[in-house]
Amino acid sequence: MDKSLLACEIGSSAAARYGLLETVRQYGRRRLADSGQQATLMRRHREYYRDLAQQADAEYFSAQQVHWLLRLRREHPNVRAAIQSALADPAAGGVALEIAVAAHDLWHGTGRYREGLHWMTQALAGAPNPTALRGIALAEAGYVLLRLGDLAGERMLAEARLLDARLQDPALHSCVAHFAGAAALTGRPPDLARALDLVEQGLTAAQSCGDLRRVANSLLLLATVGTFTRDPRASQYAEQCRVLCESHGADWTRSWATAVLALVSWGAGDRDRADALAREALTVIRRLRDSWGAGICLAILAWTSSAGARHERAARLLGACQAIQRRDGAALAEQGPFAEHQSRCIRDVREALGDAGYAAKFGEGSRYTLDEAAEFALGVTHHAGASPAHPYSPADPLTRRERQVAELVAEGMTNKDIAARLVISKRTAESHVEHILAKLGFTTRVQIARWSSERSRSMDNSP
Repeated sequence: MDKSLLACEIGSSAAARYGLLETVRQYGRRRLADSGQQATLMRRHREYYRDLAQQADAEYFSAQQVHWLLRLRREHPNVRAAIQSALADPAAGGVALEIAVAAHDLWHGTGRYREGLHWMTQALAGAPNPTALRGIALAEAGYVLLRLGDLAGERMLAEARLLDARLQDPALHSCVAHFAGAAALTGRPPDLARALDLVEQGLTAAQSCGDLRRVANSLLLLATVGTFTRDPRASQYAEQCRVLCESHGADWTRSWATAVLALVSWGAGDRDRADALAREALTVIRRLRDSWGAGICLAILAWTSSAGARHERAARLLGACQAIQRRDGAALAEQGPFAEHQSRCIRDVREALGDAGYAAKFGEGSRYTLDEAAEFALGVTHHAGASPAHPYSPADPLTRRERQVAELVAEGMTNKDIAARLVISKRTAESHVEHILAKLGFTTRVQIARWSSERSRSMDNSP
């Protein structure tokens, strides 16, 4: 590092990551090729990242969820390189598909839908054997294609259904039914009866094989379908999902359950609850760069703002929602039954502001980044030199253990130090830090330290 051959980056978990300067990297590649060891090292690299992605997938529905989402984001260049390496080796097509499928949450949790679809379709071409893994990839890729408006997704879903019928694998059936149900929900026009039937099949299959991820996601879809069919069980489904997530510490999925519960509340006519829940969900979703989830939250907040006659705010939120989702090709709020509510909101706001006024405010919102849109939606304001405040939450959103960890971060402790002090594993300490960052909407340990110090001072000064 003293000679500027390595660059060091300290992430939110305080772990150092080292990278070579590009000129040094190119030199190293040439030397590696000359050594005759390139094929062996490339194989080891892709196998390592296959194992990493599969571990993340296996531990997804747990208290490690946010940790793995952020870890996969940091490892994105390596995951991509591992897939490219596998695709370049005719004997490693199966490994490419394993990585692309296991890294599902990298693509969906960070707004990289198109990239995930690209790698999945490339990997499918190199792994034609009729396996359950291929069926899962076909179902997911088919659904994403349809969401992006490409009818080729129908052919992929049809092939996935054929493999499902042939293999009789409960895990595959759960996946295929889930994605086919989601496609029916967001279709043009939506087929809510078919969506309900397929999602119920997927839920039963997921429960039979103990796939909690799919159980939770099926409950979310059932709540969503129920909102638009006025099923009185819709709220129950969303609450069941929240309880399941809380019992396993799955914070990202819980944020989606909260967003769906906001949707259910909106459908039931409870505007204030819908607004509060959408804000709560957005505090976590924004941290994870989840544009699909952010789009839904922003849309609901636009609807509640319009219903409350805050038309300029609604217009900005509509602009932000459309821009953020279309940027990733994932305009969920404009598809299926969501489109009716979105169109009604646009019509009402345009009528209130006039065409010119609506266009001006909508244009302002369309220029927001995801963070700027979230801060506007949540009413966050920054004073010069100040750290972003926690946008919206209860006065103290952390658990007792998380408050302990935040206090130790404020003392300048590393994750290793925290683990030793609290007699927990270093990995558990890392997970606590990631959860704190997500809940507070922060990106650095410095912000945690400042928040903890300010909290302590306010408690000391309280009567």
